[in-house]
Amino acid sequence: MAKIDGKSVFRWFRNTFAVLISLAVIGGIVYVIRNGIENFAEVVSTRVTSDDYISSEQLGDEVEITIPAGASGSEIAQILVDADVVKTTSAFIKAAAANSDSESIQPGRYLLHKQVPASLAITMLLDPAYKVKNQFRIIEGRWLSWQVDGLVESTGVAKEDFEKAFKDTKAAGVPSWSQGKTVEGFLFPDTYDAGDKPSADVIVKNAVKQFDNVAKSISFEEKAAAIGVTPWEALIVASIIEREVFRDEDRPKVARVIYNRLEKGMKLQMDSTVAYANDLKGTVWTTKKQRALKSKYNTYKYEGLPIGPICSPSKKALQAAINPASGEWLYFQPIDLDTGETIFEDTIEEHNKDVKKLNQWCKASEENAKKCA
Repeated sequence: MAKIDGKSVFRWFRNTFAVLISLAVIGGIVYVIRNGIENFAEVVSTRVTSDDYISSEQLGDEVEITIPAGASGSEIAQILVDADVVKTTSAFIKAAAANSDSESIQPGRYLLHKQVPASLAITMLLDPAYKVKNQFRIIEGRWLSWQVDGLVESTGVAKEDFEKAFKDTKAAGVPSWSQGKTVEGFLFPDTYDAGDKPSADVIVKNAVKQFDNVAKSISFEEKAAAIGVTPWEALIVASIIEREVFRDEDRPKVARVIYNRLEKGMKLQMDSTVAYANDLKGTVWTTKKQRALKSKYNTYKYEGLPIGPICSPSKKALQAAINPASGEWLYFQPIDLDTGETIFEDTIEEHNKDVKKLNQWCKASEENAKKCA
C-alpha cells in the first residue's frame, strides 16, 4: 500500500476546494446573467406596453362616459383617459387608426369598463349594448296627468312641455276619427327610446304613432264598425276595460256588459270613470260624494259613455273592445283583489250577492282590509 503523507492530503483538499469555488463563481455568474436578461426583457416589455393596458380576463369597474356630438378622435381619447378607461391618448389614437370602424363611433352616453386595452375600448364604443339608452315608458291604465310625472323623471323634459304637447292634437298626429278632441287614450303603452335630445312633442308623437300601428294591426276601425260602434266609442270602451279588470279572460266580458247596458239605456256606473273624473289614483273605491260629481266622465250621474277615453289602454283591451264576448251579463264584480277573480251576472240580485263576497274577502285579513280601504 502506498504511503500518504500529510502534505499530499493538504494539496489534494486545497486543489479540490479551489475547483469547487471556481464552479460556484461560474454558476453565480451564469445565474446573474440569465436573470439579468429576463429582467431586461421584462423592462423592455413594460416599456412596450406602458402606453396601454394589457388585456385581462377580468374587466375593471364600470364607468359611465359621455361623448359629445362632434367630438374628435383626440377629444374622445382624452375623455376615456380621464375616466381611466384607456391608459393614454396615444394608445387610443393608434387603436382607432388600426380600426376603420372607429369613425362610426356615435355621440351619447356609454357604460364602459376601466383599465382596458384601447382596442377593446373601441370595440365597446361600437357595440350598441354598451350605449346607455334614454328610455321612457307609457304605462297602461294611466291617464295623461298620471303619466306625466314619470315621463318628466325618465326623460328630463319639463312638465309644462308635456302639458303643451298633450294639447296639440294636430302635431301629435291623432287619428282623424278622434276629431282632434284629445291625445288621451292615444299614447300607446310601451317602452320607447327618447334619443339623446328628447322633446315632449316628439315623445308624444311617437307614442301616438305606435297606437296607430297597433290599431291598424288589429283592424281596429273595421272591427269597430262591424259591431256597430265608432272607433272613438270603441277606444273609450277599451280604456274602461283597462281600468276595470286585469285578467285576459275577463276583458271581452266587460266589453259585453258595457254594450249590453248601453243597448238597454242603463247608466254604466263604472267606478273607473268616477276615479278619472275625481283624479283618484291607485284605488278601486269611490264615495257617494265622488259619484255625485258633475262631470261628463261620471257614468254614475250621466247615461252613456264618458265623453272621452279615461286612460291609455293596452292592445288586449283594444282587442276586447272590438271583440266582445257573447252573453246577457249586465253586472260584474271582483271578489278577490289579489287574483282579480271576477263574477259576471244577469240580475241585480245575483250581483248583490257577489258584492257581499267581496266584503267577506275584505274582512278576511288585515292585509285584505288595507286593499279595500
